[in-house]
Amino acid sequence: MAAPTKAVSREDTFEPYGLGWRATANGRTIRFTVRRLRREGGSLRGYVDVEFRANGTPRGTPSTRLAGEVVNLSSGRDRSSFANRLTERKSDVNWKNLVDTFCVEVERRDDEADPAVWIGNLPAPIDGGWLVEGILERNQNNSIHGDGATGKSWLALAIAVSITTGVEILPGYRPMLRGTVLYCDYETDHDTMNARVQQIARGAGIDPPDILYLRMDGPFADNVERILALCQEHGVVLIIIDSVEAAMAGSVSAGAPPNEGPSKVNRWLRRLGRMTSLLIDHISAEQAASSKVATKAYGNIFKRNWVRLSFQLRQTREDAGDGYRHMGLFCAKRNNGKEFGPVGLRWEVNDEVCRWTREEIDSPELEESLPVPDRIAAFLRREGPSQPSAIVDALHGVPRTTVTSTLRRQSRRFYKNERDLWDVRDLSESSAVPDDDDFGVPEELPFPDAPSRSE
Repeated sequence: MAAPTKAVSREDTFEPYGLGWRATANGRTIRFTVRRLRREGGSLRGYVDVEFRANGTPRGTPSTRLAGEVVNLSSGRDRSSFANRLTERKSDVNWKNLVDTFCVEVERRDDEADPAVWIGNLPAPIDGGWLVEGILERNQNNSIHGDGATGKSWLALAIAVSITTGVEILPGYRPMLRGTVLYCDYETDHDTMNARVQQIARGAGIDPPDILYLRMDGPFADNVERILALCQEHGVVLIIIDSVEAAMAGSVSAGAPPNEGPSKVNRWLRRLGRMTSLLIDHISAEQAASSKVATKAYGNIFKRNWVRLSFQLRQTREDAGDGYRHMGLFCAKRNNGKEFGPVGLRWEVNDEVCRWTREEIDSPELEESLPVPDRIAAFLRREGPSQPSAIVDALHGVPRTTVTSTLRRQSRRFYKNERDLWDVRDLSESSAVPDDDDFGVPEELPFPDAPSRSE
């Protein structure tokens, strides 16, 4: 005996769809979709699709497409002509009333835009405004830039795995929300990224999660409607664009001002609504050769202006051939607080696993860009236990009082050995745990399961 079919709900809907709108009518037997909305001479135009599915049809049954064309939603004549063409295809429906109702409602909602809100006394977010604490501000543009082959895409994918699973993949960077991630990739393919997700999952000892992936080959601005529809359909909380220069390619008109490309990407990211973005970008050859932190990615300064939190990822020392790479995350910009200190990452990647662990940054070439405590730690790891005078001599320009006060105040990092010389503690020791974090970080957050592909 065949299983009973499940009838479609009779409750009609009207909801956003991409940059347009989608509505059902007549007990959800008719569906209107309008896309590619644009204003021209005071009129609102868009491409309108109309689909029909008979009453009682089981859920999932393909619908019949009755029409699809550009309509001036503001014009009564255009609406009437469109309704007449629909009547020719299916005469037992009052198309004029339905088309008028849909077009008027779309125009009303398009006019409303974002509502004004009162600020100043809103409650603070319980997650401190973070999507991933210390590296991704929620509902803001965040970026990681660096030279080629430094592991930017791997790092972005690790963050995606972390948010999807609720597990802390990058040590010290805890996910504050669990949800779906959309990875917009201009540089490789889904087979490569699928293998990387599995390597990262094996390195963390977890099952590989489902991450929404979109292979891109056209300007981001030309694909934003499709991207927004995917975000709405799957409840995306983070969109990753890898990389920004590729996303801007082909979107700038001849003779346009130099900030047109970045401003277009920023404008369309804002059209995605309350969305967190992670932008992967490159730096110039001159920036890569410099010992200073690159405060912006390659290209126009406008890139730096519309990113709220930005990091440079760079190699901190040569590969010793032991299967590890040594990287550093350097905070290049933070709008909503003091810039973070640099974080050293030991990166293990091979054909089977990929994982990161924290380590001190001890590269002499980068010492000038480090805060004083990190410079002291780097010197002690390189030269061994020392007197304060030797440290002062090595840290050119840093006053002796600053060195001695740092050594005394940071007792959980520096200590005097039995020979009365100052040394640095190993990060793996319990003393390296911050004073205000005695409980550590749970391996997995108690969030509800993220939706799977089949839901």
